[in-house]
Amino acid sequence: MKHHLCNSSAFYNAVSRGLNYQAETGIDPTTHEVLVLGACLLLSISGSYLYGSKHTDGSHVLGALKKIKEAGLLEHPDGQLLLEVCD
Repeated sequence: MKHHLCNSSAFYNAVSRGLNYQAETGIDPTTHEVLVLGACLLLSISGSYLYGSKHTDGSHVLGALKKIKEAGLLEHPDGQLLLEVCD
């Protein structure tokens, strides 16, 4: 991403879709769990690039991660650990 070898807007969209958890959206919780895990993976790999000093402030990402954690969306212990790493 930092060398512009891939489309970073796709990564922004994937992270945004995974982090915008709202219980009333009607999205199947299992599907949303997969989206959240994908977002966490992207954040752990390239979060400093996606939300670093060149881009937007990461405070909204931290707020979204906190909301997901409080909602108990991730049931698997490894998923919860990945969420902790990102938080």
